[in-house]
Amino acid sequence: GCYLGIGRAIDVLAQITEQKIQQARHANPLTQLPGNVPIQQHLTQLLNTHREALICYIDIDNFKPFNDCYDYAKGDEALLRLAQCLGRHGDPHGFLGHIGGDDFILVLRCDDWRQRLQRLQNDFQSECRQLYRSEHLCAGGYSAEDRQGRQQHFGLLSLSLGVVHLHPEACAHLDADQIAALLTQAKQQAKAIVGDSLAVIDTRNWLTAQVRSA
Repeated sequence: GCYLGIGRAIDVLAQITEQKIQQARHANPLTQLPGNVPIQQHLTQLLNTHREALICYIDIDNFKPFNDCYDYAKGDEALLRLAQCLGRHGDPHGFLGHIGGDDFILVLRCDDWRQRLQRLQNDFQSECRQLYRSEHLCAGGYSAEDRQGRQQHFGLLSLSLGVVHLHPEACAHLDADQIAALLTQAKQQAKAIVGDSLAVIDTRNWLTAQVRSA
């Protein structure tokens, strides 16, 4: 919000063009969302600026059996629908990235983050209803092979959300790799719950545990 100086319009346009080139270079080819390099850069920026944020790891439950049952074109459509849902319920001051496969990152910096995530899950459920065959909707799922090759019943697609609540006082004690580890831990906690789920790791509690163990 402070006046810093003046610059030439041509220089601003050159910077914008360069940023777009970099974004395209590291974008996911399916969703065109920022990939792993800009995700890592954004997490590092959050830590360096000591900003409070909600970092969400989004994973689709039962995505592999859905692909096996319906084919990869339908799987890609599910991913695109999720990307659209994330765009609708994200934060204008946040960030959205696609790690790969059915894994996404959403950064929120708003007070109503729980409500946004609830709406995201509901919206995705509604979007996916258009992808299933009627008999699978009625049965609440479908049969497919599990990773061991055994036939098993799987529920309809749902979202597991692993969230790290980043607080400014914890930023100096964390790096991007540690944030990624906490996100994975939160996602695993969410995945242990059947259906749409949310698990939150608070970095204040994490920091307190680190101090006690030191």
